[in-house]
Amino acid sequence: MDGTTRTEEVPGEHGGDVMMRCLVTGATGFVGSNLVRDLAAAGHEVLATGAPGSTTRYLEGLPVETVLADLTDRDVLEPLVKGRDWVFHVAGDTSTWSRLARRRRLVNVVAASQLADASLTAGVKRFVHTSTLDVHGFNKDGSALSERSGEVGLTGIGYDYADTKVEGERQVRARMEQGLDVVVVYPGFMIGPFDHTLQLGRIIRDMQAGKRTCPPRSAGTRGRDTTFPDTTSPTSMSSGKSPTRSTPSMCRSACLAEFWLPTVRPLN
Repeated sequence: MDGTTRTEEVPGEHGGDVMMRCLVTGATGFVGSNLVRDLAAAGHEVLATGAPGSTTRYLEGLPVETVLADLTDRDVLEPLVKGRDWVFHVAGDTSTWSRLARRRRLVNVVAASQLADASLTAGVKRFVHTSTLDVHGFNKDGSALSERSGEVGLTGIGYDYADTKVEGERQVRARMEQGLDVVVVYPGFMIGPFDHTLQLGRIIRDMQAGKRTCPPRSAGTRGRDTTFPDTTSPTSMSSGKSPTRSTPSMCRSACLAEFWLPTVRPLN
């Protein structure tokens, strides 16, 4: 496959037939690696992809195939989505540096649009797009948001990350009119294992050291919208209900994948 680096596939024993053939983008990252583990544990066949040069350390030993590919290169997308039932588009550029604006737009907008096109052409059954809670803004009093927006927006104010995530989601949603089954998830502040860049891991380190700590304050909430797996019980997951939101009083470390899996349960 041009423009990709292929690693050895690890044979797996799921104890049953493979349920669905899945592609997970951003699989070498914090969220993606957790999702891959949960999908594999559920018996799904997983093709995990990350950016060229990404570490695959946290995918080692899993019964998955790993391909490093540049999703902004349209030519590599067809082989990735071919024969896939579900596509979990988790890859994204969360940087905020102005000098990285071009790369951020390529990853968050162009790649999302191209992957949605490729998935539509390939007949993918469901496309799960990872957005961000930032696209909804916030309410001044810190109250819960409505389904679509808060009183104060975080877009159009020079916050390029939110702007590119809004545009990327818009591009993906546009494919719904052409028949692509799209689900969008809006994670907020997240804590869990395999946070290997330590963007949030330093909070866990402080807790281990006995230091007083709490979720960082944001402009939109009195605390922070935090995603944990125990906010979505196995019962609600199997029913196909939407992921829930929780603002807990303390930080806990746990797997994030259960936030994404309810998006595909209705297909079982």
